[in-house]
Amino acid sequence: MSVIVLACLYAGGAFCQEAGVEKGVMYDPIFWKDDLKLKTEQCSEIKAVNFEFYERILDTYEETANDRKALDQAIVECSNHRSQQIWEIFSPKQRRKWTKLWSERYSRDDG
Repeated sequence: MSVIVLACLYAGGAFCQEAGVEKGVMYDPIFWKDDLKLKTEQCSEIKAVNFEFYERILDTYEETANDRKALDQAIVECSNHRSQQIWEIFSPKQRRKWTKLWSERYSRDDG
């Protein structure tokens, strides 16, 4: 199961780099709940979205274990759906803060 989770994170990171997602939520924002000032209800909603995301990935893996292309496509689609759901949970102020956090911490050109 940890292999699947790592594959999901790898695929999500690869998708994010390829697509240049600016408004995407590729990482779990609960890690930054203090910075984002997430309410308890928002944290619960995000946890539910994450649970659904991993359930969908596992279901897809079971259905398409021998079809890597289909699995990769499903991971991208699930990641996009998860990202959109979390984005909608954020308030406008939290969206601005997330975009700022993302650009400061992860969008730097290191080379």
